[in-house]
Amino acid sequence: MSHTRFARLFSLLVIVAMPTVCVGGQDFFAITSIRSPQPRPQPGHFKKIDWTLFATDAGVRALDTYTTVHVNSTGIGVEKNLPESVAKSYPLMIGYSGAVVAAEFLAGRFLIRHHHAGLARIGWMIDIAYDGKCDIGNLQIH
Repeated sequence: MSHTRFARLFSLLVIVAMPTVCVGGQDFFAITSIRSPQPRPQPGHFKKIDWTLFATDAGVRALDTYTTVHVNSTGIGVEKNLPESVAKSYPLMIGYSGAVVAAEFLAGRFLIRHHHAGLARIGWMIDIAYDGKCDIGNLQIH
């Protein structure tokens, strides 16, 4: 190892490992951190795309409520996923769909606040696709 390389390496070690000067009551032999502390990340917030997907999901749910009750109360079709008592009653179906929309909102808000907005968006898109398929089926029967 040449003399200049050794001098550079030694000066780097001295700078990194050198004890700090006593400032404001700090210990003389304390070694400073190379990295400064990072501020905590702020919780995520709903963006325009999040509100759009959530509103679309709620709208598709509302249409599903209307078409399901209408098709099942007229006797044209049969609900495959819900009990018949729920599928034929507007108040029960509105309560069920409202609870699902509220749960999706809270789950999406939780994911977005914990920096997983993509997962929230995927969940809303899956629900939109599934309920949209059921709506189209109900409207074709109607």
